[in-house]
Amino acid sequence: MPRGGSRVHPPGCSCASHAPRKCPEGCGCGRHAARKTREEKLETQRAWRKAHPEYVREKNRAWNEANRARVQEYRKKNGRAFHVRHTFGVELTEVADRWEAQQGLCYMCGEPLDWEAKRGFVIDHDRSHCRGKKSCGDCILGLACDACNVGCGRFGDDPDRMERAAAARRDAMAMAAARIGAKPAQGELFDIKMAARRREESA
Repeated sequence: MPRGGSRVHPPGCSCASHAPRKCPEGCGCGRHAARKTREEKLETQRAWRKAHPEYVREKNRAWNEANRARVQEYRKKNGRAFHVRHTFGVELTEVADRWEAQQGLCYMCGEPLDWEAKRGFVIDHDRSHCRGKKSCGDCILGLACDACNVGCGRFGDDPDRMERAAAARRDAMAMAAARIGAKPAQGELFDIKMAARRREESA
């Protein structure tokens, strides 16, 4: 309801509701005198902090101690949920849903994962989008075993490079198998040498 109660204002009314007071240039009223731009406020704050370093340092130390205690208490109560939310930007329930979708298997190698173990699985994300250990939540690729996660990191998270390495490994193993033929394996050679040494010692 407009100011003035239920009174009906005629067209062109010049009351305070329709024609507010216009302040002249350089007005010193409270509405304009305290108005500053954001940059001016920030500059004033920076100058004040520079002039009072001890006070600012003490306030920051007190805030950090209080915040650290709060975070530690939250971690004790929530544990993995805190880590998942803080690092990957998702809730633990979303990770559980992904676990069910993957049937508890690594999304790369298909080996079973361990939900209870400390390093039983890792949340793998696209590091070309979010560098480092933290993720925005949208670039999560899946739940992987620690071996696959570390291995991909060693290859720079480049699938083409991994495919080339796998193909070269298969070729090298095939060539080595052809050279070895019927030769005994390393373990068998060791057993043969140990048996010969025992015979020499007993003789």
